[in-house]
Amino acid sequence: MIINQKPFDLVFLDADKPRLLEHMEALLTNDTLLRKGNGIIIVDNTLWKGLVLEACHGYTKKKNVIKGDEDNNKKSRRARRLALMMHRFNEQMKNDDRVDVKLLPLRDGLTVIRKL
Repeated sequence: MIINQKPFDLVFLDADKPRLLEHMEALLTNDTLLRKGNGIIIVDNTLWKGLVLEACHGYTKKKNVIKGDEDNNKKSRRARRLALMMHRFNEQMKNDDRVDVKLLPLRDGLTVIRKL
């Protein structure tokens, strides 16, 4: 028996950040996953701990690395790398003519994307 499955109206993405653009591409190119015209995607962490602002200005390298605190330095490097990925994601979505984008500066950032 074949079930006629309808596309989703709303998708919440809190996915693997390095592959976020791949997830978006799947949702935008496949009308059986997300409804075209009014399908909504909400993406979490698009301001990534406030570090996206630094990334958009090119401040992705921290100059003052604390010696003897390698664990925190590694976490800090990872956070800056993810912030740069989120900045690239935000830029790509802003320039994508298949979507209408609104970024909400709540906590770590929520982006609401409407598939056109």
